[in-house]
Amino acid sequence: MMPLVDYMARINRGKKVLYKLYYCSSWDQLIHILTLFHHLVL
Repeated sequence: MMPLVDYMARINRGKKVLYKLYYCSSWDQLIHILTLFHHLVL
């Protein structure tokens, strides 16, 4: 079993990485999804 503190630290580190990835790629993904949706609708 991992100690609870180590577990929490890992979760926090993972969240920070996820936030960075999200902020870096969110605009690109949003534009990509919108263009795909646009092509599907038309």
